[in-house]
Amino acid sequence: MPFSQAAVDQFWTDYNRILLSVCARRPSDADKADRVYRLFTSSIAWRVYDEVHGVLAELRSRRLRLGIVSNWRGDLEDVLAKVGLREQFDFVLDSAHLGHEKPHAPIFKEAVRRAGTSPDGIMHVGDSPEHDIDGALAQGLRAVLLDRYGRYREFDRAPRIESLDGLVPLLG
Repeated sequence: MPFSQAAVDQFWTDYNRILLSVCARRPSDADKADRVYRLFTSSIAWRVYDEVHGVLAELRSRRLRLGIVSNWRGDLEDVLAKVGLREQFDFVLDSAHLGHEKPHAPIFKEAVRRAGTSPDGIMHVGDSPEHDIDGALAQGLRAVLLDRYGRYREFDRAPRIESLDGLVPLLG
């Protein structure tokens, strides 16, 4: 069941409050939880990696359907619009709206439905072995691990790339 934006905002504010009460230098920093969450949700918190626009243009030139499947908080389309990426995607699945998140089957099944193809016709690219790769593979999708910081050098369950530039050669 999808969650209201107010419920999602409250969840993340509470989450930040708990985290700050345990990890911050001063316990009073927990009072800044709402401010931390609002900064995270503002457009100044987001950066588009240098290769993203070029790779998306290449994928579009190949007439591929592009979608985003994300464990998000309800405002993913707004964030994508703010950073100039929304128009590059045919569909966006934000887990807060769908009521399911990766690695669970329903979010991947919805991606297959929206892509209009069979699971093996989809390549899911993500940065979490557990949520992205395991979830996608369990539903019959092809998967690629985006490991920008080299945290998963020993990963071998799917191709591993260190930037989106590495995706294009995998498409053939």
